[in-house]
Amino acid sequence: MALGDFESPSAWRQDLDRRWPERAVIKSLVVETLKQVCASERPKLLELGPGDGELLVQLQARYANASFTAADIEPSLLQHLSARVLRPIATVEINLSESWSKLGGPFDAIYSVQTLHDLGGEEALRDAYLKARASLEPGGLLLNTDFVEPFFNHDPARPRRFDVETHRRLLWEADLVDSRCVGEVGGMACVCASRVRH
Repeated sequence: MALGDFESPSAWRQDLDRRWPERAVIKSLVVETLKQVCASERPKLLELGPGDGELLVQLQARYANASFTAADIEPSLLQHLSARVLRPIATVEINLSESWSKLGGPFDAIYSVQTLHDLGGEEALRDAYLKARASLEPGGLLLNTDFVEPFFNHDPARPRRFDVETHRRLLWEADLVDSRCVGEVGGMACVCASRVRH
């Protein structure tokens, strides 16, 4: 359901958590996977589509040395997020299908949960992975958590949810290396890859 169908961003996120209870496990995988990145002195992290900010707040609580940028197309979500974070963050209103130049960076890690499938298909996902590679520090980590099984109303001519192997192929095509699936729960999986160090 759309954000506009709910009284608040938190109510919207709670509905998503109710419909996909695996999100709790997936989000904990994101927090753990970012542990190595956040062991560095002052890592810069970018969250794509932060929703109501629940995950970003968890990461701020665990990794106090990290700085965060949140990117979303919906200004009301960014306003809500700015009001609930533990420390100030940068927020950027952006359509991820367009240029990412205003996001700043480069970043030590870019991560997303249940966001990139909304961009519109395989070419859009490939484009997002290419933009992410360009926005990462050498050695930086891209972590995408999303649906890996089609929905019941899936249109085979215009797929938007891809299996893990398709994600890994697209990451490789974007010149991201060491791709792996760090966990698969229910209909979701957490895949990651790194930018080559030069």
